[in-house]
Amino acid sequence: MNNSVKLLIESEPITLVLNVGEVKEVDMNSDNVSDIEIKLISLINGTAKLLINKLSGADILSEEEVKEETSEENGVVPKNIEFRVILSYWVIVGVMIVLLSVSAYLIKRKVESKEVKEKRILNKEIKKSRRRERR
Repeated sequence: MNNSVKLLIESEPITLVLNVGEVKEVDMNSDNVSDIEIKLISLINGTAKLLINKLSGADILSEEEVKEETSEENGVVPKNIEFRVILSYWVIVGVMIVLLSVSAYLIKRKVESKEVKEKRILNKEIKKSRRRERR
């Protein structure tokens, strides 16, 4: 039985292999100070139970982060943040289009089913009136 899990942290890709009970510290911002600590508690039926603790290094900014913060203060927004904002808007627009399309389809279907029901009732009434005329 496999007692390890492979984690991929995708800020700047970091790959870890942890065995059950093993603890590893991770430097998330490349400042050579560990930011988080990850422990693999258990691995049952392919489901990993992890314990993640924030370390004091998480509060220390790397040189790159300091540059980004200063550029934000000067009114310059980093490109990755601009991209995320633009992507967020497009995702919201896409979801709205899908919701509107589904709503329009359901309304159209309901209207069509009403029309079909009305035609069925009308046909029954016509048949009844024809039977009465034959008598």
